[in-house]
Amino acid sequence: MSEKNKLKVLFLGEKHKDVLNCLKSSKKIDLSVHDEKDNLDAFIKNNKEFILVCAESIKLPDQEFKFNKLVENFNFQKNEQRKIYDKYLKELISENEMLRMELEEKKLLDEALRESNERFKDIVFSFDGWIYEIDKSENIIYSSDKIKHYLGYQPIEVFGKNFMSFLQEDSASDLGRYIRNREVINDYELWTKGKNGNAVCLSITGLPIIDKDGNYRGYRGVIKDITLRKMAEEELGRLNEELYRSNKDLEQFAYFASHDLREPLRMVSEFISLLEKKYSRFLDDDGISFIEYALQGTKRMQKMIEGLLAFARINTRGEKFRAVNLAGVLKSVLTDLKFLIEETNTTVNYEKLPVIYGDESQIASLFQNLITNSIKYRKGNSCNIDINVTKKEDVWVFAFSDNGIGFDMKDSDRIFGLFESLNNNRAGSNGIGLALCKRIVERHNGKIWAKSEKDKYTSIYFTIPVADKKEIRNKQIKEKEMI
Repeated sequence: MSEKNKLKVLFLGEKHKDVLNCLKSSKKIDLSVHDEKDNLDAFIKNNKEFILVCAESIKLPDQEFKFNKLVENFNFQKNEQRKIYDKYLKELISENEMLRMELEEKKLLDEALRESNERFKDIVFSFDGWIYEIDKSENIIYSSDKIKHYLGYQPIEVFGKNFMSFLQEDSASDLGRYIRNREVINDYELWTKGKNGNAVCLSITGLPIIDKDGNYRGYRGVIKDITLRKMAEEELGRLNEELYRSNKDLEQFAYFASHDLREPLRMVSEFISLLEKKYSRFLDDDGISFIEYALQGTKRMQKMIEGLLAFARINTRGEKFRAVNLAGVLKSVLTDLKFLIEETNTTVNYEKLPVIYGDESQIASLFQNLITNSIKYRKGNSCNIDINVTKKEDVWVFAFSDNGIGFDMKDSDRIFGLFESLNNNRAGSNGIGLALCKRIVERHNGKIWAKSEKDKYTSIYFTIPVADKKEIRNKQIKEKEMI
């Protein structure tokens, strides 16, 4: 708008300062401000056409004029001029209202932004991780203070530097492939060195930053120090390896020791039997009893050696896992124990049994040991054994319960130990049966435990993982492909 066409405004009075501010901010008007001390006559003389804005009664040198009076006398002699005044006044009022609303909105946005920044600072401070952001050139443009605890650098020291320069060469190469492909980085583990040269293991998570136009801008994510965890895992792995080697050595020793002891023990047993046959007529009752004790001792030793040999063979001589119908296994075991069951007046009750994936011969040995153990420690002249199974999440839970002599629960951890027997006076007790059961269950990735009350009952529980028919079929197919 040219200087000639600008609208002249005379503002009188000290009220409505907001109107004055609106007038000052408008580019459509040339604003002149006067009060009763100014030379109004000169202004009126030099400006034949102008808009008078009066917020109150104004006393001029000669007389007092009201707003309408002033308008009539000085400005609005023509209707067109009054229309112009109304138009610009509305525009000024509207502009002032918009400015006020924008100002209020800006205040709210500023407050929300301040709260958001404070919230972000609190989260970053309390978060147990190094928050980072890199640009598309892989230079660090943001780093939280946690880098001081991880690598020993201040955030300002790494700002603008290449992220890969803080990683070892092989680690940087592997991580670079993720970044070049714009892939999500999820717990990528790598070793690097801190400022002091110490080795540090980091777990990196990151997401590519894509702007609204689809342009790649960099990566943003979190890094965690997992050095202590990795060191603990490595130590645990080393100990497990040592334990594995030790167990293998012990199993090998147990196998050869039990195997080599069988022959000399057989010879001792045979010579004692020959001694009894040829010279028993020359011996008194004590001598005959001594021979009987020796024969019983060799028989017990033979059973212990056989049990130890079976124990050592569980992991080293086990069969390949396959689908096992437990109902068929139990029927076979009960057939083998038919005479023992009848002699001891034993009743075995069982429900429908599932199909599992395992070593059939070892499962049969497990069932047989648990049943004979209940018969061995029966109370009175009969024995009742209940076999139950329930499905709990991803495992089958088996329970072999009897009404036998039971045991004190303080000994519950001992009963599964090798050569541990709480009732050594019971015939045939060599302390290997339940240890054998424990080893078999563990080979099948299960757990075994016991509950009992003395002179009332004993329940042996164990778990076997559930394997559905599809899983069993897939495993059988893989086994055939490997043969």
